Amino acid sequence: MFDLDANPHTIEAVLSRDLFLHQLIVRHPGLRVPGCWDNFELLLRVVIGQQISVAGATTTMRRLVDRVGVTPENIAASSPEAIAAIGMPLKRAITILRLAYMVRSGLLDLNERDPELFYQQLVTISGIGSWTAEYMCMRALHWSDAFPAGDLGLQRAVMLGQRQTERQLIARASEWQPWRSYATMLLWKSLENQGG
Repeated sequence: MFDLDANPHTIEAVLSRDLFLHQLIVRHPGLRVPGCWDNFELLLRVVIGQQISVAGATTTMRRLVDRVGVTPENIAASSPEAIAAIGMPLKRAITILRLAYMVRSGLLDLNERDPELFYQQLVTISGIGSWTAEYMCMRALHWSDAFPAGDLGLQRAVMLGQRQTERQLIARASEWQPWRSYATMLLWKSLENQGG
């Protein structure tokens, strides 16, 4: 949950080779990648949060907890229409229901330890893209090298006042391996006081 196995000195030695990340490390030393209490609940939160604000996702998640529940069994016992009625597109509700069925039946193992296999399993599911899969690898599997390069915040954080393309960001981030999850946290942290 708290990433206590991380060695900040080892991580920071690699990331500090990038001058911009070095400046962030000086301001935020020892930054860790938080885990989660429940992988399915995290997956629900990430899917619900697609293309809406954090506040909106929090409200929708609260409604899901109150009206449906957040276990695979609770979700699977519901319907796409009932899930959509809490405030999301029907297509997203169908994705959530599909995820519940897959986890409940064992078709999707949210405790899979191989991040590449886990990533591939996720992106084959309609409604789950690369960003969601990378984020799940980072937070649920504690993979040190996950990198959601499609994230607009990351694309804007690397060069203030400019946005890098996903391809440019991936190229730059190759120097940060195998610690791109920590670079992600630093970059997101840098956006906190800039409306990000």
